[in-house]
Amino acid sequence: MNDTLILELTNRMLIVSAIISIPILIPGLIVGILVSIFQAITQINEQTLTFVPKLIALIVTYLLVGGWIMQYVVDFTREVFNKIPELA
Repeated sequence: MNDTLILELTNRMLIVSAIISIPILIPGLIVGILVSIFQAITQINEQTLTFVPKLIALIVTYLLVGGWIMQYVVDFTREVFNKIPELA
């Protein structure tokens, strides 16, 4: 086995993981901050007020970028499968 190839695949895997998680995490973060500001201004401390808007934002975001994420993961999987002969 080639150590540099394994390190390259591991590095690429970490980068792919970060790239596919960012489109989902950023809207959740933004909605969470906006809801927290709203709660601080109005002094409403309801737990569902933080959960429901984040859930809705994440579902909408996943519906918008889910196809792109799946295509990115499929391309990465094909890349890994194509490098299997080099590992042997």
